[in-house]
Amino acid sequence: EYRPRILVVEDDPSVRNMIIDFLGKRNFEIYEGKTGEEGLELATTEKPDVILTDLIMPGLDGLEMIRQLRQQPGTMLIPIIVLTAINSLDTKINVFRAGGDGLLIKPFDLQEMQVRIERAIQISRNFMKLTYIDALTAVYNRRLFDERLPIEINRTKRYSQPLSLVMIDIDFFKSFNDTYGHRAGDFVLSAIGQHLRKSLRTQDFVCRYGGEEFAVIMPMTKGQDAAMVMSRIRADLQERYFYSPYDDMDFNVHISVGVAQFPEDAADYDSLVRAADDALYEAKNTGRNKVVIYSAELHSMKNKLDTSHL
Repeated sequence: EYRPRILVVEDDPSVRNMIIDFLGKRNFEIYEGKTGEEGLELATTEKPDVILTDLIMPGLDGLEMIRQLRQQPGTMLIPIIVLTAINSLDTKINVFRAGGDGLLIKPFDLQEMQVRIERAIQISRNFMKLTYIDALTAVYNRRLFDERLPIEINRTKRYSQPLSLVMIDIDFFKSFNDTYGHRAGDFVLSAIGQHLRKSLRTQDFVCRYGGEEFAVIMPMTKGQDAAMVMSRIRADLQERYFYSPYDDMDFNVHISVGVAQFPEDAADYDSLVRAADDALYEAKNTGRNKVVIYSAELHSMKNKLDTSHL
């Protein structure tokens, strides 16, 4: 089950611990920063759902932290609620001008804080649906993929956890479209997207990468484990038929899958995508309807094949 992630930035340990204790008992995942600098770093690397921040802190204060977060594409839309004991009009104006979304005046009621957090998350999720969800398949879109993969790479570096990237292609999809039409093709894309989403964990990011290609970001997952999961899904799809009420037909499609792991197979975003794509290329080039794990030999072979066509 997904736990909303809250970043608490507060230099007063009594206030910080009170908030963490309260929210920790209510199914929130908590990150804590003791300074504005720590808050800025955690917000950038962890991308929490909501940020609670004190206003007056040594070093980087709350207002400047908010301004800097609003200038970064990856954090500019995160809801930020300011905690302050200064109940003045100037303070409120400065907070909203900096990019804050709300204020709680100390001492504040913890239940009110929880309701504000939940409302901020709901508004953010509604916006996320408009911004990051593919309209046809209802899974994440390429924009989310491009923003999320660097975040997960940074998390992997920070916590020394495995990360796998999976690239998926629907076999012979162009022929399928030519035979049954684009409406049937759209139905299959939607059915595959939903099957992937329901078959994977809530922490996995299922994205429509483009056309008939999907990508899955799998945090805290080794390449071998990701391949095992995808082999199960591939086998299940091989035996499954999707009924389309529009066409009054059952459709069966196969998938080819490439898997790569960070940092074992790649050093950054581009090389990780390239490694997973090389593995997918090998799956498609050796019969399709299979799962292939990346190896350095695959990259070398693909380069030789590409060069031979020049």
